[in-house]
Amino acid sequence: MRRSESLRILLVEDDEDDFVLTRSMLQVPGDNWFQLEWEQSYLPALQAIREARHDLYLVDYRLGDRTGLDLVRDAWDREPRAPVIVLTHHAREPWVRQGGTTFTFVTDGIESALEQARVAAGDKDVRVAGGANTVQQFIRAGLIDELQIHLAPVLLGDGVRLFEHIDPKHIELESTQVIDSPKVTHLRYRVRNG
Repeated sequence: MRRSESLRILLVEDDEDDFVLTRSMLQVPGDNWFQLEWEQSYLPALQAIREARHDLYLVDYRLGDRTGLDLVRDAWDREPRAPVIVLTHHAREPWVRQGGTTFTFVTDGIESALEQARVAAGDKDVRVAGGANTVQQFIRAGLIDELQIHLAPVLLGDGVRLFEHIDPKHIELESTQVIDSPKVTHLRYRVRNG
């Protein structure tokens, strides 16, 4: 889905090489779909988040003597952010953070979670983040139109394969972007359902 204006993204990252890599990963030739701003340290990033000028925040874990989680907690508890829809098997009341951000817990399936996310997003994109089981459900239901995979050379020993139980007759992946580095390979695919 194309927007009439660019998505405003704030990257909080202390490593300039990672900033350059992130910027190149997001770029689509001929499409200025985003504006990327960069903050290298905790306090300027916290101020930028409090100004609420961005649609999306990408935050590195290590930020000097503090972490990205500290930054998210400090920012989220003080200022309202976009609603968060959590797909779960455990029913619970919505969780409203101190700053007003609401986490809604959905137990009646992916279609309901997606519909609530679409309503909350308005004319913006909805992004699905989760483990392999969640992504598999969305793929099998034909609800994913783009897939991004970040592949790192780390052996976890066990887990669920992302494309396990996905019938290749019902899905086609068209590679649209590959960004390779020694530490991670970023893959982007257009998903076509058969």
